Amino acid sequence: MTVEASSLQAENTVLEGRNGFTLIELLVVIAIIAILAALLLPALAGAKLNAQQIQCLSNLKQLSVANTIYLDDAGKLIPSEFGEGFYLPWEVALRPYYSGQNGVSNNVVLLCPSAALLPKGFVNFGDIGNGKADTEWAYEGTPMTGNYGLQNDFGAYSYNGWLYDLSATSEGRPLPGDFGNPHSVPRPALTPVLAEGTSHDASPNPTDLPASDLYDGSTTFETMGTLTIARHGSRAAAVAPRNFDITQRLPGMIDLALYDGHVEKSPLENLWNYYWSATWQVPSPRPK
Repeated sequence: MTVEASSLQAENTVLEGRNGFTLIELLVVIAIIAILAALLLPALAGAKLNAQQIQCLSNLKQLSVANTIYLDDAGKLIPSEFGEGFYLPWEVALRPYYSGQNGVSNNVVLLCPSAALLPKGFVNFGDIGNGKADTEWAYEGTPMTGNYGLQNDFGAYSYNGWLYDLSATSEGRPLPGDFGNPHSVPRPALTPVLAEGTSHDASPNPTDLPASDLYDGSTTFETMGTLTIARHGSRAAAVAPRNFDITQRLPGMIDLALYDGHVEKSPLENLWNYYWSATWQVPSPRPK
């Protein structure tokens, strides 16, 4: 055998021995893929959170338009308890204006994609469940009374209770903070109609404290604390802070629909800068 033939045979032998990857090469490739995935996943998670907030703002816009049309048609604010002899929930009053084809209710509009879970234990008529950062509120009245309609009501948004028609109630109303009629809202671009919250409606006061639990919200019903939930922001609603020092700047944000028809994001820290009631005085600093 010549030297050239021997060299060629040796080269072929080496090539035949390298038909696959070595373990080290495989581990290097896996490590590179893991690094790329680690860099990509936060971006994908952020894109998902942004998409959820965009859908939430779209839902609020539809409800805001429905509210405006209702006010134009009715010529008065939505009645509250006993204002019309019975309790007409705002989502029932607005339902004809956001319903789908043939009047079928489009309840998806009442939900934020970041808060699509039902409260635990909500099963039968009469059940009431407060929402959370990632959970909608839900309730139902006795169907025989007709007070609440005949289907379960649920949602992710709280109506501004200072915007109800309370002229004929037996609840000690109206109060100075009540707007009274559709034409007595002096700052429509700064007066919320709907805001993300843990209750069906909310009537906040300038002295209300924020919730320290930004997942559950406040246990004091219908206050600013029911609106201070970290539903949107840099983190998913499910991991909103449970025990936050309210003397510090509040993290997270919620979405709002304003009386003039526009919608916007609001950092929780900014909620006291809106004019929720007719007598609202912006506190400086906000309650801590």
